[in-house]
This record gives sequence, C-alpha cells and structure tokens, in this order.
Amino acid sequence: MRVHGGLRRALSVTHYRPLLGIPREHYPQFHGWATDLGLLFSYAVAEHRARIEAALLGLAACVDDLLAERRAAPGPDLISALIAAEEAGDQLSDTELRHLVTGLVFAGQDTTRNQLGCAMATFLAHPAQWARLAEAPALAAQAVEEVMRVRPAVPAISRVATEDFDFNGLWIPAGTFLSLFVASANTDPRVFGPQAFDIGRERPAQLTFGGGLHHCLGAPLARVEMAEALPILAARLPVPALAGDVPWRPALGISGPLALPLHFRTPTEPAG
Repeated sequence: MRVHGGLRRALSVTHYRPLLGIPREHYPQFHGWATDLGLLFSYAVAEHRARIEAALLGLAACVDDLLAERRAAPGPDLISALIAAEEAGDQLSDTELRHLVTGLVFAGQDTTRNQLGCAMATFLAHPAQWARLAEAPALAAQAVEEVMRVRPAVPAISRVATEDFDFNGLWIPAGTFLSLFVASANTDPRVFGPQAFDIGRERPAQLTFGGGLHHCLGAPLARVEMAEALPILAARLPVPALAGDVPWRPALGISGPLALPLHFRTPTEPAG
C-alpha cells in the first residue's frame, strides 16, 4: 500500500522489534515471494505454476538461511524461540520448523496486508465511518469484522466434498473440489441484515475465515493486527482521499490493492 503525505511522521513509533527478525534489506524479496505464492489460490494456478514454484523455492532457501543464522546467533525473535523449543525438547523437526516459518512469512502477512488494503479502500468510500472509528477506537474489533464482511481479501474458500450430496438440485459427488464464494454469502440480508457498511452494527460472524476443522488458524492474529492498525490510522490520517488510480490483484485468490495512493493531513498540519 503506497501513501503520500506526512506518513512517516504520522506512523512513527518509538520502539520496534520485528517478530521474525527478517533483515530489512530482504523485505522487498519476501514481499515478492508472498505475492507470487498468493497466485496459488486463484484459478490461474496452471498459468503461473513456474512463478509459484520459484517463489516457494526462493522463500524456503531464505528461511533455511535464517534458521542457520539464528542457530549460530539467537536473537529476541520468534525464529530463535522456535529453535530453542525444538532443541530443548525435539518438538519440531527441521522440516516442520522450515514449514512453520515459511507459513508465517506468507500466510501471516500477505493476507493481512491485503485485507488492510481492502479496509482502507472501503473506508475511503465511507468517510463518515472512518471519522467514527477515529472518534470511537473501541469499535475497532467490529470494524474489522465489517470490513471482512463487505470486502474480504479472500472472497472464496475451497473445500472437498467428503460424501455425495444434493444441494438445491445440484448433485455433488464425493471428491468434488468446491469453491465457496463467501463474499456473496456475507451479504445475505436474511442472515446479516442491511448491507450498508456500518462498523457500529452487531452482526452474526462473517464467513471469510471459514469454519469447522478448517477455520483459519491465523484468524486471532489477523484480527488483533487489524484491530490495532485501523484505529491508529484513523486517528493519524484524518480525511484521506485517493491520489491516483488503484490497481487491484485478481478478484479470485488473495485480492487487494497493489497500490493505494492517498492524500491526507496529519492532525498537526493545517488544512488546504
């Protein structure tokens, strides 16, 4: 998400400790791999197979390097803590440790990053709701649920039928791969009431995280990250407005703005 204006001043923090300890110079590389891996969730998998596999190999190799570095010189980060747990009790194999860190790098940031982009795009179309969030940050958790209801970064979830069944006259045999368009289900007025975007309205749980055994494992972390970010942005970026065109990732798969150029004022800057 690209922004213009006094963003560094608006978003400056005094203390910063990276969760995984990935060197800052590697951020663009990891960002590119995560973006390419997101193609795995679209209908264009065959078309982008080489790109997806290259991203997976690159990410896995870099994670192996990070693991080796942390074994030699542990730091105050999650990778070092996972290695310590693995070495202390043999609770994780090397392969499991690699897969866990790879999953955190991809699933732990790409979907949330794009969902935050979707949230900002949604609030830009509803400035009164943005002002309301700035005035009442306690609405942050409801704002997250409402954004994920009306503009989910993952509009469809996949399942495989475990048995034959009939759905409204459509025969679905066991083994069928199904794409469930939760973005549509989230706006069913029979369940969720009025469709208008309203962060103050109590609604049933949105379906974007899935359900049952395959409910999103990272849902609590994603909710906390977004509930922390949105009210801070609302308080520090009053009256944001688009400053250019917004290119989007494909609607199917992991969706979100590739860039979101904004004009805004910080609270200390004069209007005009």
